[in-house]
Amino acid sequence: MALDSFGLGTELPRGRLSWAVAQVPALNRLSVALLRRSEGFRRASLEGLVADSATIGEDVHAAFAALLQRPDPGHAFRRWRAAEVTRSGYATTYVDLLPELQQPVLFLHGAADDVFPPAWSERAADLAPDGECVVLPDCGHWPPRERPDEVIERVAGFLGEA
Repeated sequence: MALDSFGLGTELPRGRLSWAVAQVPALNRLSVALLRRSEGFRRASLEGLVADSATIGEDVHAAFAALLQRPDPGHAFRRWRAAEVTRSGYATTYVDLLPELQQPVLFLHGAADDVFPPAWSERAADLAPDGECVVLPDCGHWPPRERPDEVIERVAGFLGEA
């Protein structure tokens, strides 16, 4: 099963801006500083992951703010992003391997995902010999938060437990 997955395409969601934020250390430092100091920027950042901001409760906002106060927040993510984001797009793609899959695979994807486009999962399902894609309407990059019941139902059905 794949859920709004990385590795199914190479296109950067915001083109050169994505590359610059990943590769220019000053922009990384600025974004972390803004996240640490600005509740509005934190909220906008988290809410940019979902189609409906009401799905992000105050507990999630508070946990995000607390995590940002740790030493060097987001270090692992920034290192991953620096290695993966190139001028021409994401470095890693598994698209060429999809036709070799020997097991069924379910691709679940939010229709309003601005991080990795739903077209990636649709194409992946077409390339996988036994692939199925379900695009969840009114859902962004965080389906387990936005549509938990539907995600559970779809996964259970795929696993034969429904």
